[in-house]
Amino acid sequence: MSRIGKKPVGLPSGVTATVSGQTVEIKGPKGVRTFKATDDVSLAVEDSAVSVTPRGSSKRARQQWGMSRTQIANCVTGVTDGFKKELEINGVGYRASMQGAVLKLALGYSHDVLFEVPTGITVTAPKPTEIIVEGIEIATLNVYDVQGKVVYSEKIKNENDYKSTLSLIEKLWDSKINTPEGDILEVLTILVSDYETKHYEILPPNPIDAILFRMEQIGMKQKDLGELIGGANRASEIIHGKRKLTVKMISTLSKKLNIPLKSLLS
Repeated sequence: MSRIGKKPVGLPSGVTATVSGQTVEIKGPKGVRTFKATDDVSLAVEDSAVSVTPRGSSKRARQQWGMSRTQIANCVTGVTDGFKKELEINGVGYRASMQGAVLKLALGYSHDVLFEVPTGITVTAPKPTEIIVEGIEIATLNVYDVQGKVVYSEKIKNENDYKSTLSLIEKLWDSKINTPEGDILEVLTILVSDYETKHYEILPPNPIDAILFRMEQIGMKQKDLGELIGGANRASEIIHGKRKLTVKMISTLSKKLNIPLKSLLS
């Protein structure tokens, strides 16, 4: 997902973003959206854009990189343009109408189907066979491959759903951006990330790996690191695991290199 993650998310006029730890808050004309990233990535607001960078080169870090960027882009879209889906009902005698906050559907049964519209979602039925759904947040969806067709359900509920979703991600991995398959891939990665955050413990990166990765990102050399923590010899000992980081070193590296304290304390 690095091809997605590399591109910063621009903030249009009237939209602001603030980062606090692993949480980014986006404010715009239509409301406020927040997204909390895992410790696999770093978030920053620079030059009217939100950038995401991975902490490490593991497969999970690369996945979280692209997924987090997609989530933040969705937040920006939600508070500016919002999301809209137009649905068409096909069937003899089929029709839809709104009764307050309830969508009433006549679908050929002996009774009407009533659907209560969730908070934060707007549903209208401008025509008997047309339904328009709008909101600032993409609904949580799951994608299943049924007889070669992609259909949507609610969310990943268990390990079987999780494994099925991973299999579908593999099939869609090379999908191009801004295509139906690419959009589905983005939704799937979000669902998988949410499920993994709730059900799998994410261990913080090794402190030395975190330092080396950050040094590579900003083009820092070992002698430059030495200037921050007390000399080239000390820097060499830290990098090769011969000396432990002190509280003062941890504080300095966190502030000067923007490395989360959690990554340096593990």
